Amino acid sequence: MKMSKLLISGLVLFLTVSGYSQTQDLKQELLNKGLVSKTDIEKALKDPNNKEAGETQVVLPSKEEKKPEIEVPSVIEELFIREVKEKHDDYIETGKESKEGEAGEVKEADTEKEKKFLKQFGYNIFKAASTTFAPTDNVPVGPDYIVGPGDNFVVYVWGKLVQETFSLTVDRDGKISLPKAGAVFLWGMKFGEAEKLIKDALSQNYANFSINVTMGKLRTIRIFVLGEVKKPGGYTISSLSTLFHSLYEAGGPTKVGSLRKVKLIRDNKVVSTIDLYDFLLVGEKGLDVKLQSNDTVFVPSIGAVAGVTGNIKKPGIYELAGETKLSALMKMVGGVTPSGYVSRIQIERTINGERKAVLDVELKTGDALKDGKDIIVNDGDLITVFPINKLKYNYVTLYGNVGRPAEYELTPGLKVKELIEKAGGILPGTYLNRAEISRYKNDKAREIVAFDPDKLLKGDVKENQALKEWDEVTVYSQSEILPVQYVEISGAVNKEGRFELAEKMKVSDLIFKAKGLKKTASMDSAELFKIVFGKQPEIKKINLKKLLVEGVFDEDYILEAGDHLFIREETSWTKKKKITLSGEVKFPGVYVADSNEKLSSVLERAGGYSEKASPKSAVFTRESVKTIQQKTMLKYMQRLQQEVAAEGAKLAATGQTDADTKKAAETVKRKEDLVKVLGSIDVPGRLIIKLEDLKAFKDSKDDIIIEDGDSLYIPQIPSTVNVIGSVYNPTSIVYEPERNIHFYLDRVGGTTKDADRGDVYIVRASGEVDKNNAWGKNIERGDTIIVPAELKTETNWLKVLTDTSTIFFNAAVGVSAINR
Repeated sequence: MKMSKLLISGLVLFLTVSGYSQTQDLKQELLNKGLVSKTDIEKALKDPNNKEAGETQVVLPSKEEKKPEIEVPSVIEELFIREVKEKHDDYIETGKESKEGEAGEVKEADTEKEKKFLKQFGYNIFKAASTTFAPTDNVPVGPDYIVGPGDNFVVYVWGKLVQETFSLTVDRDGKISLPKAGAVFLWGMKFGEAEKLIKDALSQNYANFSINVTMGKLRTIRIFVLGEVKKPGGYTISSLSTLFHSLYEAGGPTKVGSLRKVKLIRDNKVVSTIDLYDFLLVGEKGLDVKLQSNDTVFVPSIGAVAGVTGNIKKPGIYELAGETKLSALMKMVGGVTPSGYVSRIQIERTINGERKAVLDVELKTGDALKDGKDIIVNDGDLITVFPINKLKYNYVTLYGNVGRPAEYELTPGLKVKELIEKAGGILPGTYLNRAEISRYKNDKAREIVAFDPDKLLKGDVKENQALKEWDEVTVYSQSEILPVQYVEISGAVNKEGRFELAEKMKVSDLIFKAKGLKKTASMDSAELFKIVFGKQPEIKKINLKKLLVEGVFDEDYILEAGDHLFIREETSWTKKKKITLSGEVKFPGVYVADSNEKLSSVLERAGGYSEKASPKSAVFTRESVKTIQQKTMLKYMQRLQQEVAAEGAKLAATGQTDADTKKAAETVKRKEDLVKVLGSIDVPGRLIIKLEDLKAFKDSKDDIIIEDGDSLYIPQIPSTVNVIGSVYNPTSIVYEPERNIHFYLDRVGGTTKDADRGDVYIVRASGEVDKNNAWGKNIERGDTIIVPAELKTETNWLKVLTDTSTIFFNAAVGVSAINR
C-alpha cells in the first residue's frame, strides 16, 4: 500500500525545511523537478497526469544512482584560463572532464573534450565521502572531553561488601543521579573533573571500595556549517567531532570559499580562525578545535589568489593570506623542479585594473630570491617558471656498427679512435672504406667529414681526427653500403624462397638453408639456373643422390648472385584418385584408387551390386569429360552468336519487308533462343559405359582406369518407360516385356499432327541413342521414346529445342550413337 498524499506532502515539506544533511539530495531533486515552494509541491500532488494516480514520485536518490560530479573550471580557474597565454600551454596542469561509464565507472573524456586549466589548491581533499572522516565513537575519551546532556557514564563499584554497576546518563539539566549520593551536576565539566566528582560523591556512602568511571554512549551535538560550503545547513554529529569533521560533512568549501579564514563562532563570538593551509601543506592539525553544541562553522568568500604554473612541483591556484611574498609562495608550491629555469621567473600582473604588465624575477635557488629582491604577490598574479634550455652540451654521438652506440661526454682532446674504443670497438661486417663525422659549422649548418676506418684502426694518425661539441660519428655496416646479394631455391624443399648469398656458399648449403628436401623430391636430377652476364643463361644438371647420399661433391657448385636451384617433385605416386560410388552397391561411399586401378576393382571392393541394382542404367560422370563438353558447348554457342550478329546486320542493311525477309528474321530469332537454351544447360560430364555382371565387365573395353573425381551411380531396376515429344500425353508408362514403340505410343494417345514419325528414336537407360529402325525394336526398362516435331516455319522451335536439348545433355552428351 503506497503512502497517502497527505503523508507524502507532510514528509516532503518537513524534510525540505529541515537542516539535516541527508536531505540535501532530496532538495536538489525537488529543485530539478521545479518544486520550489509548498504550492508547487501541492500542485504536483494534484496533477491528474501523475503516473501513480496523483501520488508524487519524489524519492531520495540512492548512492548507486548518484552520478559522479563533472569537474569543470570554477570562476577563479576560468579567470586564469583567460589569462594564461598560448606560450604557457605546455606548463599548465591538465584538468579533464569526467563522464560516467558502465556500472558507475568514471572514465576520462575524449581528447577533444579535454580542457586545460590550473586547479585551485586544496579543494580536492573534500571530495571523499563524509563518512570517511567521521569521528569514531568506540574509542576512550580524553580527560579534557567536555561533558554535556546525553552523555552516558558507566560506574563500576566493588569491594568486600559491595559490587555494583551503574549506567548513568546526563539529563537535559546537566546532572546525573547517583544511588545513595543524589544528584551530581556535570554539564560543562571536563571528563577528568567529572570522574573525580563522582568518586568523591560515592565515597560518602561506601567504605573500603574501589571505583572505575568510563564513558558509555556519547551524546550527539547540533552544529551549523554556513557560508561558502557545498551543503550549508544544520548537522547532528558526534560530540567528538572537530571543525574539520564538520567541513567534511558539509562537502567542504566551494571554490569561491576561503580555505585560510574558516571561522568558529560560539555564543555569537568568533573563538577561532583556522588556516587549512597549515594542515594541507605541513600536516599541522594542532589548531583543529573540538565542537560544542550550537557552534557555527562559517566559511567566508575566498580572498586574493595567485596562479603558479610551469616547472614547479605543485602547480595550481593558491589563496593568499594577507601580505604574501614571492619566496613564501614558492615554498607553498614545493619549489622549482630540477628542469626549471631559476634565472627568470615571469609574473604577469594587472596594474590598477587597467593594463597587463610582465615582471621578470631571478632566484638564487628553487625557492629563494636572488640578492634579497623579494616582491609582494598581488591578487590575480600569474607566476610562470619556464624550463631550462633543452639543448644539451659537452657531448658527441656515435652511431652505427659499433658495440655500444650512444652519446658520450666530450672530454678534452677526445678523438675518433678513442671514442670507438669507448663504445667497445667496431663489430664484424663493418664497412671499412669510409665512415663519417657530421659537424656543425658556424652558420649552424652541418658538414660531412669523412675518414677511413681501415687506416684508422691500423694507426694512421691523419685519420684520427679530434672531435668537437655535438659531432655525430657514423660507422656503417657492409649491408648498409653494399647491396645484399641473394640466391633462390624452389620446388620439393621444405622452405622455398630467397636466401642471402654468403661467401663461398654451395648448392648443399642452399639446400640446408631451405630445411632440406621433401620426401617427394626427385633425387635423380635437379637444375641450377645461372645468370652469365653478356651471355645466355646456363643450366647445370645436379644428381642429388650422388651429392647428398653418396657424398660425391663434384656437382656441389659454388653459388653466385642470382642463381636459382630447382628441385623436381615426384607426384605420380603420391597423388590421390578418389571415386564416389552411390546407389545400389553394397558399400557405397568414397574410395581411393591407386594409380592404375580400374572400375571393376573398385566395385569389387564395394561388395558388388545389391539385389535391386540395374547396372545397365548406371550413370558414370567424369570431370575431364565435363570440361571437354563445356568447351564444346562454349564454342558452339560462340559460333551461333556470331551467326546471329551477322544475319541481324544483314537484315538491317536490306530494309525489305517481303516474305523471305520475314523468314530470315524468324531464323535469327530461333538461333537466339537456342543460344539462351544452351546457356541454361548444366553439363553433367556423363560417360557411357556398358556396365554388366562384374565377371563379364572385368577387363572389358568399358572397364576404364579411375581418374580423380569420378562418380558412379547405380539406380534400382526401373519399372517405367518414358514417352516425350510430339505426343498427346507425354508421360511415363509401366514397363511391359516384349513391347515395341507402337504399344507405348498408343498408351499416350499417339503422335500429334506435327510429329516427325520418320525420325523417332530411343534413348536407352544406359544413355545410348538408338535411332535406326526404332519402330521395330523392343523397348527395355528405363528407356525413353522421343518423338521429335517436324521442323516447319510455324513450329515453336524454343519448345522443341528445350525438350530435345534436355534429353540430349542429361542422357546422351559424350556417348556414342549405335546403329541397329
